[in-house]
Amino acid sequence: MLKQKNISLILIIISSICIIAASKNYKKANYNESRVPKYVLPDPLLFSDGSKVSDARSWLDRRRPEILKLFEDYVYGRPPEKPGKILFKVLSQDKHVGKARVFCLSSTWN
Repeated sequence: MLKQKNISLILIIISSICIIAASKNYKKANYNESRVPKYVLPDPLLFSDGSKVSDARSWLDRRRPEILKLFEDYVYGRPPEKPGKILFKVLSQDKHVGKARVFCLSSTWN
């Protein structure tokens, strides 16, 4: 019993140290507009190589995908890849809790 309490105490101390260390690296929100760095949006009518968009077809075929890629990289991100086969394993099962059935599941995928 004493050994279990010592292990629990050590785990609490280690967790506290990790939380404190992580909070020091956390960047706080910026509410002061003057601290926002200068940024110039790219010209929507210039290709990424610097040449000008000359017609609607080149806009649709080339420039629009470039802008969408910028949004994907800097704003929205990419969706995660579809996982491989997903496996579920029932760890425990209670017959009934009120009107519901309770399962504890484990899921793995590759």
